[in-house]
Amino acid sequence: MIRLVFVYIHVLGAAVWIGGLAYAILVLNPVLRSFPAGESVPEADWPTTRKEIERAAGRRFHWVKWTAIVALLATGAALLAMTPMVGRKGVFLAVKVSLALLMVFLTWFHHAWLGPWARRLAADDPWYASSRIALRWLARATLIAGLIVVGLGLALGLGIAA
Repeated sequence: MIRLVFVYIHVLGAAVWIGGLAYAILVLNPVLRSFPAGESVPEADWPTTRKEIERAAGRRFHWVKWTAIVALLATGAALLAMTPMVGRKGVFLAVKVSLALLMVFLTWFHHAWLGPWARRLAADDPWYASSRIALRWLARATLIAGLIVVGLGLALGLGIAA
């Protein structure tokens, strides 16, 4: 029964993190980029700029994302301790854990270093455009790794990796 609870929390955490990242990359950011960076958003009920919306959404998702990551790490460690790492299953688990840790590192790097650095740059700074591109590609790399981790998790859960 405890394994079922851990699996449920683990899957829920993955859905929140990967789903939120996919939504931001595929929906929110492209819509926001269609508006000028410094002007008020047209037809909005409140006078706010694209950058303010990006920052507010980022701050809100920050706590949701890191809560999901902590839940994933805790339940993942517990589930790993309950699972024998032998044969093909061990290889799948090792790759899954390695990619998951890479995702955590990329997310931390985005949040702790690259994001703050990019926010300090003025729009006329020569590094501004490059920093925005780097942030987008870092998020995309994290999403791709996450989708692979989900696929490996499904293979493990369905017994394909046995």
